[in-house]
This record gives sequence, C-alpha cells and structure tokens, in this order.
Amino acid sequence: MSEWHGGKGSTPRQINKEKFDTNWDSIFGKKSMKVTVFTAPHCVHCETVKSICKQRGYEIVERDIAEVMPNEWMRMIGFVPRSVPQVLVGEEYIGGASDFKAYVDSQ
Repeated sequence: MSEWHGGKGSTPRQINKEKFDTNWDSIFGKKSMKVTVFTAPHCVHCETVKSICKQRGYEIVERDIAEVMPNEWMRMIGFVPRSVPQVLVGEEYIGGASDFKAYVDSQ
C-alpha cells in the first residue's frame, strides 16, 4: 500500500506546539506542571499525592525528606516541616496532601 501525500498541490501542515498544548489543556482539562513531592518511606499520604499527579498527568519529582538540610528548607519555604508529604508546584510551596488536593481541585 502506498503512502498518501495529501493530494494535488497540498503541503504539510505547520505544527504550532504552543497552540497544541493550549488545546490539549482545554480539551482534556490537564495542565502540564512540575510537582516536587518530599516523601518518606511507607507514607500513605505521599502515595495519595503521587497518585493525583499521575491521574492529572503532572510531572513528578520525588525527593526523600531526610536528604534535605534545614537551611535548604528555610530557603525554599521559610521553615523546617515536621511532616510528609511536602509539595511544591514549580517553585510555589503548596503544603501537605490535603493542601495539594485543594489546590488541584481549584485549578
């Protein structure tokens, strides 16, 4: 079977990635965003946050909370958290699992 070439005088369509991404978001309701999740082993709430991210198609960056030094926390969010998960969307601090769920629901 031969390839179809579009007919007489047709040229390939130019692809506008920005327009494609905008249309994708409006059609499927998904927004491409990077979510950093600070986790600990065996954390049920951490798994909930990661599950929400997967369902929404968000890019997940998972970090072990034990590997983050207090001065890095101070620089990122202004205090040292005492619970997990801790979630950042891009550079914006969101909070824990319930805060992230509320944030996602408001989008």
